[in-house]
Amino acid sequence: MASTTTPAASPSWRQRIVGGAAIRVESLLVLVVLCAVMAALSSAFLSVSNVLNILLSTSVFGVLAIGMTFVICSAGIDLSVGSILALSGVVGAMLTSNLDLPWWVGIAGCLAMGAFTGAVNGFLITEGAIPPFIVTLGMLGVARGFALVLSNGISIYGLPPQMVWLGQGRPFGVPTPVVILLLTAAGAHILLTHTRFGVYAQVIGDNEGAARAMGVRVERQKVLLYTLSGLLSGLERFPQRRNRGGFSNQ
Repeated sequence: MASTTTPAASPSWRQRIVGGAAIRVESLLVLVVLCAVMAALSSAFLSVSNVLNILLSTSVFGVLAIGMTFVICSAGIDLSVGSILALSGVVGAMLTSNLDLPWWVGIAGCLAMGAFTGAVNGFLITEGAIPPFIVTLGMLGVARGFALVLSNGISIYGLPPQMVWLGQGRPFGVPTPVVILLLTAAGAHILLTHTRFGVYAQVIGDNEGAARAMGVRVERQKVLLYTLSGLLSGLERFPQRRNRGGFSNQ
């Protein structure tokens, strides 16, 4: 009996344009049109300084969005990233300003608090079988409340120069927060598209039952995803400090 083979489907026009990458061409077209309109209205829009200013203004939201991307890929949601960002910043600032610990301890504390609160979210979602919306909505209020209690609702000043540089430095003329955003985006792309961790996140979001049948440890994976989201919230808190070396939990 002669065997028959089904010819491989030819790539779509979207895949041919972007090389098969997971990119929505429509979104890119909208962005191009907006940039073209703004450039026509102002000759300074496409200047290097203005582009850097736009990236600087959106760097915090960009890193938070990268963390959220992993969570949303797994069909979850994290409403607490803003409050985790505030709490992580308070902890990091207090370690250096109030306890006179080295600057790297403050950064480590900021990252550790972000990762810890994210892990708590993941643990409650998986072990408590509580919807992500409810858990992260509760963490939104809890983390913000802890931040206000720890700081007494006032700004914290006297940060070490190394921490201030994370928000105000300009290596090679590029703002440090922009460098952090670009490096984080590049690392997240590799993690999401070229590692088992990223593939598992997408499989869970597409079909959690199929992921379990494949042997994916879904609960462990979800905890790691929310931990990563919290970690990136803590990472981006220091670059947000651009006000005279001080820190505000707002």
